[in-house]
Amino acid sequence: MKRIVIVDLSEQRFQRDIEAIHKLGPRVMAELLFELCMGGLRRTEIDAVVRRYAALSPAKLAAAGGDTWPLP
Repeated sequence: MKRIVIVDLSEQRFQRDIEAIHKLGPRVMAELLFELCMGGLRRTEIDAVVRRYAALSPAKLAAAGGDTWPLP
């Protein structure tokens, strides 16, 4: 008998977006977490913020200096 597997597409998208954000480095992750902490967001709102950060271009981010911590 075949086993039916239910796939939660929103969870898969969320995981893909988190992986994309992780590749952008620690500063981007810190900015994301700060934004989430300041808003008291729900999961749907968090998904939207994560999706926005995941869409960032690593090359453009590096060119703008957004992939490193600002100097004190």
